[in-house]
Amino acid sequence: MVDAEKWNERIALLQQYKSENGNCEVPRSDEKLGAWVAKHRHHYKLFQKGQPSQMTEERIQELNDLGFIWEVGAGRGEAKAKTDASKWDNQFRLLQQYKSVHEDCNVPRSHKVGRVNLGEWVATQRSQYQLFQKGQPSKITQERIQRLNSLGFIWEVGAGWDNQFRLLQQYKSVHEDCNVPRSHKVGDVNLGTWRHQYKLFQKGQHSQLTDERIQRLNSLDFAWVVGQGKNRGKRK
Repeated sequence: MVDAEKWNERIALLQQYKSENGNCEVPRSDEKLGAWVAKHRHHYKLFQKGQPSQMTEERIQELNDLGFIWEVGAGRGEAKAKTDASKWDNQFRLLQQYKSVHEDCNVPRSHKVGRVNLGEWVATQRSQYQLFQKGQPSKITQERIQRLNSLGFIWEVGAGWDNQFRLLQQYKSVHEDCNVPRSHKVGDVNLGTWRHQYKLFQKGQHSQLTDERIQRLNSLDFAWVVGQGKNRGKRK
């Protein structure tokens, strides 16, 4: 009974691993599953030879249903391609879920979903897209680009003031105001720095802001002074 309970616990962990990574190729270094997966590959070989083994037909079928790979390295080229595609599809679904909650695809770099660092994956798609545009080897494809475009994916976060302004428009559509916390980031872009830039502008010091940019921010009712409502930006 205890053995059956442990088996079910590990199967549940393996299902979770697959849902997050798109495969059952658990590295040996994984604290919870690495040794267990290696152990059952060994017991599978014993079972095939008719030797004493903890494996049963039922357990083998249960693992087969998860797409378990019994021989590491067997058909690695084709298997790796399928695994990569499955993993990409899984992370794309996580991005869809992120957008359904946040109404954008501007995932912070450190954002994780379970074991999956979705923020790093998003950053990787942007870097692979740049290689693709240059005609260099890239893991991204036209089909993947189209799928990401369908979500309103922003390919160049931080590329220019206009892009940051669009991010602020998206922020307002979600939060219904432009009271951006100073530390608020979208990807690698800190949207909370404009108040500081405005102070520099007022003092006649070097600033990213101009009269035209201040007018555009005012059109969104940007709060130049936190907690004081609509404070229209003007040069003193």
